[in-house]
Amino acid sequence: ELKDGQIGGVIASTAATALRRMGCRVTGRQLPFARMYKWIHTGRLDVATSVLKTPERAALAYYSLPIVTEYALVGYLRGLKNPPRHISDLTSLRVGAQLGFRYPALDGRGIQLRRERSYEITLRKLGAKQLDAVLIGSITGPFLARDMALGAELDFMPLAVGETPLGVALARQTFSQADVELFDREVRKLTSAESWRETLAAYGILTLYSAGQTDVVTQAQGVWVRQLVWLGAGIVAASIMFRFSFRLLEWLAPAAYGAGILLLLVTLAV
Repeated sequence: ELKDGQIGGVIASTAATALRRMGCRVTGRQLPFARMYKWIHTGRLDVATSVLKTPERAALAYYSLPIVTEYALVGYLRGLKNPPRHISDLTSLRVGAQLGFRYPALDGRGIQLRRERSYEITLRKLGAKQLDAVLIGSITGPFLARDMALGAELDFMPLAVGETPLGVALARQTFSQADVELFDREVRKLTSAESWRETLAAYGILTLYSAGQTDVVTQAQGVWVRQLVWLGAGIVAASIMFRFSFRLLEWLAPAAYGAGILLLLVTLAV
Protein backbone atom coordinates (compact mmCIF):
# COMPACT_ATOMS: atom_id res chain seq x y z
CA GLU A 1 0.00 0.00 0.00
CA LEU A 2 1.20 3.51 -0.85
CA LYS A 3 -0.31 6.38 1.10
CA ASP A 4 0.85 10.00 1.07
CA GLY A 5 3.98 8.88 -0.77
CA GLN A 6 4.93 6.46 2.03
CA ILE A 7 5.35 2.72 1.50
CA GLY A 8 3.06 0.73 3.79
CA GLY A 9 1.86 -2.82 4.28
CA VAL A 10 3.81 -5.79 5.58
CA ILE A 11 5.29 -7.08 2.31
CA ALA A 12 6.16 -3.71 0.78
CA SER A 13 7.66 -2.36 4.02
CA THR A 14 9.74 -5.51 4.53
CA ALA A 15 10.95 -5.45 0.91
CA ALA A 16 11.84 -1.75 1.13
CA THR A 17 13.87 -2.31 4.31
CA ALA A 18 15.72 -5.29 2.77
CA LEU A 19 16.51 -3.31 -0.39
CA ARG A 20 17.83 -0.36 1.61
CA ARG A 21 20.09 -2.72 3.54
CA MET A 22 21.41 -3.84 0.16
CA GLY A 23 22.29 -0.24 -0.64
CA CYS A 24 19.36 0.48 -2.96
CA ARG A 25 17.42 3.74 -3.08
CA VAL A 26 13.70 2.95 -2.81
CA THR A 27 10.74 4.98 -4.06
CA GLY A 28 7.18 3.68 -4.21
CA ARG A 29 4.56 3.64 -6.92
CA GLN A 30 1.11 2.06 -6.78
CA LEU A 31 -0.03 0.18 -9.89
CA PRO A 32 -2.81 -2.24 -10.89
CA PHE A 33 -1.58 -5.83 -10.66
CA ALA A 34 -1.89 -6.52 -14.40
CA ARG A 35 0.27 -3.50 -15.28
CA MET A 36 2.70 -4.24 -12.45
CA TYR A 37 3.35 -7.77 -13.74
CA LYS A 38 3.78 -6.46 -17.30
CA TRP A 39 6.22 -3.74 -16.25
CA ILE A 40 8.34 -5.96 -13.96
CA HIS A 41 8.65 -8.57 -16.72
CA THR A 42 9.72 -5.99 -19.31
CA GLY A 43 12.12 -4.13 -17.01
CA ARG A 44 10.09 -0.93 -16.85
CA LEU A 45 9.76 -1.55 -13.09
CA ASP A 46 12.64 -2.65 -10.86
CA VAL A 47 10.71 -4.30 -8.01
CA ALA A 48 7.13 -5.52 -7.61
CA THR A 49 5.67 -6.56 -4.26
CA SER A 50 2.83 -8.86 -3.19
CA VAL A 51 3.32 -11.04 -6.26
CA LEU A 52 2.74 -14.73 -6.91
CA LYS A 53 5.48 -16.82 -8.49
CA THR A 54 4.52 -19.16 -11.32
CA PRO A 55 6.81 -21.08 -13.72
CA GLU A 56 5.82 -18.72 -16.56
CA ARG A 57 6.52 -15.58 -14.52
CA ALA A 58 9.79 -16.96 -13.10
CA ALA A 59 11.13 -17.11 -16.66
CA LEU A 60 10.62 -13.36 -17.03
CA ALA A 61 11.81 -12.00 -13.66
CA TYR A 62 13.51 -13.09 -10.46
CA TYR A 63 11.10 -14.04 -7.67
CA SER A 64 11.99 -14.05 -3.99
CA LEU A 65 11.01 -16.62 -1.41
CA PRO A 66 7.48 -16.04 -0.01
CA ILE A 67 7.25 -13.41 2.72
CA VAL A 68 3.63 -13.93 3.82
CA THR A 69 0.67 -16.09 2.82
CA GLU A 70 -2.50 -14.37 1.64
CA TYR A 71 -5.82 -16.20 1.92
CA ALA A 72 -8.56 -16.03 -0.69
CA LEU A 73 -11.75 -14.72 0.90
CA VAL A 74 -15.27 -14.68 -0.49
CA GLY A 75 -16.73 -11.22 0.05
CA TYR A 76 -20.34 -10.14 -0.46
CA LEU A 77 -22.50 -7.16 0.41
CA ARG A 78 -24.48 -7.25 3.61
CA GLY A 79 -28.14 -7.79 2.85
CA LEU A 80 -27.53 -10.50 0.23
CA LYS A 81 -30.62 -12.70 0.26
CA ASN A 82 -28.76 -16.01 0.57
CA PRO A 83 -25.25 -15.22 1.87
CA PRO A 84 -22.74 -18.02 1.19
CA ARG A 85 -21.59 -20.11 4.12
CA HIS A 86 -19.95 -22.97 2.23
CA ILE A 87 -18.24 -23.40 -1.15
CA SER A 88 -21.31 -25.24 -2.48
CA ASP A 89 -23.37 -22.07 -1.94
CA LEU A 90 -21.32 -20.28 -4.63
CA THR A 91 -22.73 -22.35 -7.50
CA SER A 92 -25.86 -20.20 -7.71
CA LEU A 93 -24.03 -16.86 -7.40
CA ARG A 94 -22.28 -14.53 -9.82
CA VAL A 95 -18.72 -14.65 -8.45
CA GLY A 96 -15.98 -12.28 -9.54
CA ALA A 97 -12.30 -13.24 -9.52
CA GLN A 98 -8.99 -11.85 -10.74
CA LEU A 99 -7.22 -12.90 -13.89
CA GLY A 100 -4.03 -14.89 -13.32
CA PHE A 101 -5.10 -16.40 -9.99
CA ARG A 102 -5.95 -20.06 -9.47
CA TYR A 103 -8.40 -21.40 -6.89
CA PRO A 104 -7.90 -25.20 -6.71
CA ALA A 105 -10.52 -25.57 -3.95
CA LEU A 106 -13.17 -24.40 -6.44
CA ASP A 107 -12.15 -26.65 -9.33
CA GLY A 108 -14.81 -29.15 -10.37
CA ARG A 109 -17.47 -27.53 -8.16
CA GLY A 110 -19.52 -26.06 -11.00
CA ILE A 111 -18.71 -22.48 -9.97
CA GLN A 112 -18.55 -20.02 -12.88
CA LEU A 113 -16.00 -17.30 -12.12
CA ARG A 114 -16.24 -13.95 -13.90
CA ARG A 115 -12.63 -12.88 -14.12
CA GLU A 116 -11.46 -9.28 -14.27
CA ARG A 117 -8.08 -7.56 -14.50
CA SER A 118 -8.00 -6.35 -10.88
CA TYR A 119 -9.64 -6.53 -7.46
CA GLU A 120 -10.79 -2.94 -7.98
CA ILE A 121 -12.94 -3.91 -10.98
CA THR A 122 -14.56 -6.87 -9.20
CA LEU A 123 -15.29 -4.75 -6.12
CA ARG A 124 -16.73 -1.98 -8.30
CA LYS A 125 -19.05 -4.50 -9.99
CA LEU A 126 -20.00 -5.91 -6.60
CA GLY A 127 -20.96 -2.43 -5.42
CA ALA A 128 -23.03 -1.95 -8.61
CA LYS A 129 -24.82 -5.29 -7.93
CA GLN A 130 -23.41 -6.75 -11.15
CA LEU A 131 -21.82 -9.50 -9.02
CA ASP A 132 -23.13 -11.34 -5.97
CA ALA A 133 -19.73 -12.14 -4.47
CA VAL A 134 -16.02 -11.61 -5.13
CA LEU A 135 -12.83 -13.52 -4.42
CA ILE A 136 -10.31 -11.13 -2.88
CA GLY A 137 -7.09 -11.45 -0.92
CA SER A 138 -7.08 -11.20 2.86
CA ILE A 139 -4.25 -8.63 2.77
CA THR A 140 -5.06 -6.31 -0.13
CA GLY A 141 -8.84 -6.84 -0.37
CA PRO A 142 -10.03 -5.12 2.83
CA PHE A 143 -7.82 -2.07 2.13
CA LEU A 144 -9.24 -1.71 -1.38
CA ALA A 145 -12.80 -2.13 -0.10
CA ARG A 146 -12.19 0.59 2.48
CA ASP A 147 -10.72 2.97 -0.10
CA MET A 148 -13.74 2.35 -2.36
CA ALA A 149 -16.17 3.10 0.52
CA LEU A 150 -17.33 -0.53 0.61
CA GLY A 151 -15.64 -1.51 3.88
CA ALA A 152 -18.75 -0.98 6.01
CA GLU A 153 -20.95 -2.94 3.58
CA LEU A 154 -18.70 -5.94 2.99
CA ASP A 155 -19.02 -9.25 4.79
CA PHE A 156 -17.08 -12.48 4.28
CA MET A 157 -17.73 -16.20 4.09
CA PRO A 158 -16.45 -17.85 7.32
CA LEU A 159 -13.80 -20.01 5.61
CA ALA A 160 -11.08 -19.06 3.13
CA VAL A 161 -11.16 -20.91 -0.20
CA GLY A 162 -7.46 -20.86 -0.93
CA GLU A 163 -4.06 -19.53 -0.01
CA THR A 164 -1.36 -17.75 -1.99
CA PRO A 165 2.31 -17.40 -0.96
CA LEU A 166 3.29 -13.83 -1.80
CA GLY A 167 6.76 -12.41 -2.24
CA VAL A 168 8.68 -9.92 -4.35
CA ALA A 169 9.71 -9.86 -8.02
CA LEU A 170 12.97 -8.24 -9.12
CA ALA A 171 13.59 -7.24 -12.74
CA ARG A 172 16.25 -9.25 -14.57
CA GLN A 173 17.36 -6.04 -16.28
CA THR A 174 18.29 -4.51 -12.89
CA PHE A 175 19.20 -7.38 -10.56
CA SER A 176 21.18 -10.62 -10.74
CA GLN A 177 20.59 -14.04 -9.19
CA ALA A 178 23.15 -13.14 -6.52
CA ASP A 179 21.10 -10.02 -5.70
CA VAL A 180 17.99 -12.14 -5.22
CA GLU A 181 19.83 -14.49 -2.86
CA LEU A 182 21.10 -11.49 -0.88
CA PHE A 183 17.56 -10.07 -0.79
CA ASP A 184 16.21 -13.38 0.57
CA ARG A 185 18.89 -13.41 3.27
CA GLU A 186 18.03 -9.87 4.33
CA VAL A 187 14.32 -10.75 4.46
CA ARG A 188 15.06 -13.83 6.56
CA LYS A 189 17.01 -11.65 9.01
CA LEU A 190 14.08 -9.27 9.25
CA THR A 191 11.41 -11.93 9.66
CA SER A 192 13.37 -13.89 12.26
CA ALA A 193 13.86 -10.82 14.47
CA GLU A 194 11.61 -9.98 17.41
CA SER A 195 10.68 -6.73 15.66
CA TRP A 196 8.94 -8.76 12.90
CA ARG A 197 6.37 -10.11 15.34
CA GLU A 198 5.90 -6.59 16.69
CA THR A 199 5.39 -5.35 13.11
CA LEU A 200 2.75 -8.02 12.42
CA ALA A 201 0.96 -7.26 15.67
CA ALA A 202 0.97 -3.51 15.02
CA TYR A 203 -0.11 -4.02 11.40
CA GLY A 204 -3.02 -6.20 12.50
CA ILE A 205 -4.19 -3.62 15.03
CA LEU A 206 -3.91 -0.79 12.49
CA THR A 207 -5.91 -2.86 9.98
CA LEU A 208 -8.69 -3.39 12.51
CA TYR A 209 -8.60 0.29 13.45
CA SER A 210 -8.91 1.42 9.81
CA ALA A 211 -11.78 -1.02 9.21
CA GLY A 212 -13.79 0.70 11.93
CA GLN A 213 -13.27 4.25 10.62
CA THR A 214 -16.52 4.58 8.65
CA ASP A 215 -19.38 7.06 8.51
CA VAL A 216 -21.81 4.51 9.96
CA VAL A 217 -21.51 2.30 13.01
CA THR A 218 -20.35 -1.22 12.16
CA GLN A 219 -19.27 -4.33 14.03
CA ALA A 220 -15.66 -3.43 13.27
CA GLN A 221 -15.83 -0.25 15.31
CA GLY A 222 -13.86 -0.66 18.54
CA VAL A 223 -12.52 -4.12 17.62
CA TRP A 224 -8.98 -2.74 17.58
CA VAL A 225 -9.28 -1.86 21.29
CA ARG A 226 -10.14 -5.46 22.19
CA GLN A 227 -7.28 -6.70 20.01
CA LEU A 228 -4.91 -4.31 21.77
CA VAL A 229 -6.12 -5.58 25.17
CA TRP A 230 -5.53 -9.20 24.13
CA LEU A 231 -2.09 -8.29 22.79
CA GLY A 232 -1.20 -6.72 26.13
CA ALA A 233 -2.58 -9.72 28.02
CA GLY A 234 -0.55 -12.06 25.82
CA ILE A 235 2.66 -10.09 26.46
CA VAL A 236 2.05 -10.20 30.22
CA ALA A 237 1.23 -13.93 30.14
CA ALA A 238 4.34 -14.64 28.05
CA SER A 239 6.52 -12.66 30.48
CA ILE A 240 5.13 -14.64 33.42
CA MET A 241 5.68 -17.97 31.65
CA PHE A 242 9.28 -17.07 30.85
CA ARG A 243 9.92 -16.60 34.57
CA PHE A 244 8.55 -20.04 35.47
CA SER A 245 11.01 -22.81 36.14
CA PHE A 246 10.63 -25.66 33.67
CA ARG A 247 10.99 -27.99 36.67
CA LEU A 248 7.71 -26.63 38.01
CA LEU A 249 6.05 -27.22 34.65
CA GLU A 250 7.43 -30.77 34.65
CA TRP A 251 5.91 -31.32 38.10
CA LEU A 252 2.53 -29.95 36.93
CA ALA A 253 2.50 -31.94 33.67
CA PRO A 254 0.59 -35.03 34.97
CA ALA A 255 -2.12 -32.87 36.53
CA ALA A 256 -2.39 -30.73 33.39
CA TYR A 257 -2.63 -33.87 31.26
CA GLY A 258 -5.38 -35.27 33.47
CA ALA A 259 -7.27 -31.97 33.35
CA GLY A 260 -7.05 -32.01 29.54
CA ILE A 261 -8.49 -35.54 29.38
CA LEU A 262 -11.28 -34.52 31.74
CA LEU A 263 -12.17 -31.52 29.57
CA LEU A 264 -12.29 -33.76 26.49
CA LEU A 265 -14.71 -36.10 28.30
CA VAL A 266 -16.86 -33.15 29.31
CA THR A 267 -16.92 -32.01 25.68
CA LEU A 268 -18.13 -35.47 24.58
CA ALA A 269 -20.78 -35.48 27.29
CA VAL A 270 -22.07 -32.05 26.34
